[in-house]
Amino acid sequence: MHDSDCPSFTHLKDKPSATQVQIGATSTTTMATDCWGVGDEILITNTKGGVRGFNVQLVRKITAVDKDTGTLTFSEAINPPLVTTKMDPNTASEVASLSRKIIFEGEGDPSASHGGHLMIFQTPNVIQHLEGVEIRNFGQQGKMGRYPIHFHMSNQVDGSIVRKNVIRQSNQRCVVIHGSHGVIIEENVAFETFGHCYITEDGAETDNYFIGNLGARTKGIPDAVTTLGTSDKVASTYWITNPMNHYIGNVAAGSVNSGFWFEFRGVRGLSKPFYLGDHPRRLPLYTFRDNTSHSNGDMGMYQL
Repeated sequence: MHDSDCPSFTHLKDKPSATQVQIGATSTTTMATDCWGVGDEILITNTKGGVRGFNVQLVRKITAVDKDTGTLTFSEAINPPLVTTKMDPNTASEVASLSRKIIFEGEGDPSASHGGHLMIFQTPNVIQHLEGVEIRNFGQQGKMGRYPIHFHMSNQVDGSIVRKNVIRQSNQRCVVIHGSHGVIIEENVAFETFGHCYITEDGAETDNYFIGNLGARTKGIPDAVTTLGTSDKVASTYWITNPMNHYIGNVAAGSVNSGFWFEFRGVRGLSKPFYLGDHPRRLPLYTFRDNTSHSNGDMGMYQL
């Protein structure tokens, strides 16, 4: 398990040399350099100094750690410009760990866009807990319901937690809350994924908490309109279909389209028969604060 005290990501404080970065303290009690070690893969966002574009991230492998100075050394150089907290604390490059000890990986399928999927299927009033795993090559592009982490029509699951996981090379979406309420999605990292990433699917989902998550290099699904009937072609890192949820301290660090998309088109999908006459546009926004959006191909935040 990933140590519960270890941060999933922090921010770039300084860049002492071409192969080194110095990272800052986080709000957690443990410094990242106390947790991350030699051989770990590290994601660095916003590597073009604020240039518009969603694919401005780098991945490097740690070769040395200096806990006293908070310095990570890599085998390959990192070319400037980078954005440090001294330059701009609001859009400083995030530095995230992509390594976990437990790895779920889809492999062996002849189709490159067809991986594994994990579904929590119709488990009302059952607390679920998924923490500290790395999920690679999950999601089945073009097939509805096949995602890396998916709460499916579970209704009330108050106290369920999805925390400190890594989702990499997802073929379709990241963390999907579908017909489920009361889930805490916290301090996860998603990188190089297709389709909307952190989402509420039908527009009926409420009382979910998205706290301190990071998403970067969120790519569109080219034929999503025909295969899924959705807007995943112009993907957003956070696709918000019902305002009665909580978004606190999340980061959208590079989407092909928008970082946060409020798309209130009405309740749809399997939830629609249970919410006839209800419309998300008429509902209050619960919490949206301390969220950051940068390096996106189009907009930081969008409402439709």
